[in-house]
Amino acid sequence: MKKLKIGLLSTADNPLLSFYVSSCRTYGVDDLHIIFDKKTESEKNKKIWNDRTNGAFKKTDDWFAKKVNFSSDQLPPSHFVENHNSSECEKLINKLQLSVLVNIGTPRKLNSKIINATKIGIINIHPGLLPKYRGSCAVEWAVLNDDKVGNTVHFMTEDYDAGNIIISEWYKFKKNCNYPSLRVTVYRNGCILLGKTLNLIKEKNVRSNNCIKQDDTKAITRKPISNSELEIVKKKLNKGKYKYQCL
Repeated sequence: MKKLKIGLLSTADNPLLSFYVSSCRTYGVDDLHIIFDKKTESEKNKKIWNDRTNGAFKKTDDWFAKKVNFSSDQLPPSHFVENHNSSECEKLINKLQLSVLVNIGTPRKLNSKIINATKIGIINIHPGLLPKYRGSCAVEWAVLNDDKVGNTVHFMTEDYDAGNIIISEWYKFKKNCNYPSLRVTVYRNGCILLGKTLNLIKEKNVRSNNCIKQDDTKAITRKPISNSELEIVKKKLNKGKYKYQCL
C-alpha cells in the first residue's frame, strides 16, 4: 500500500506524546503529523495523573529506551486548531491527506465528521481489556476485581470504547509492584502497542471490517472509582495480594 500518513490528536501538555512518537518511529511508521487542540488538562486531571505515575514519563525513561529508540527532542510537524471537533480540524485533516488518526489524549468527545474524516478511521489505546472494562479507571476496577489488567487498541466510534478491536494484551506484575509502578507499566506498554498496531495497519492492511467485533452483551462501562475503593486497590498491591502479582 502507499505510505501511511498518520495524524496524532493530542494536547501540548500531554506527557506521553513523545513516547508514542518514538514507538511509531521504531516500528517503521514515521509519516506523522501532530494536531494539537488548544484545550489543556485540568488541574484535577493533572492531580490524578501524578497520583497514578508518581513523576514518571519525564524526558528520559531508561526502561522505555531499552524497548524502543526513544527520543524526546524532535517531534513531527505540528499543527494547532481551536477544537479537534471543528471544521478547521476537518479541513486540516483533508489538506494533509491523512490516512488514519490516533487519539493521544484528545480533550474532546469526537464527533462523526472527525471519526469519518479519514479512510481508515481513528484508533484509540484503551488502558483496559474490552469489552468488560469500558469507561473510566479500568485498571483500578480490574485490580479490585482480581481480573487481568492490559491494553486494548480499537477503532473509535461515537460511543466510548465500543469499536472493533485490533489487538489487546494483558500483563503480569511483580510481587513488590505498587500502584504507580503498575500504572506506569500499563502506560509504557500502551505506547509500544501503538507502534506495533500502526505497523500492522501499514503492512497487513488491517481495517475495522477485518477486526474483532465487541460482544456488547459482555460490555460493562465503568464509572470513576471512589477514593475509598482506590485505597483498597493501593493496599492490595502493596501487600502483593492482587492475583496477577506473580513475578
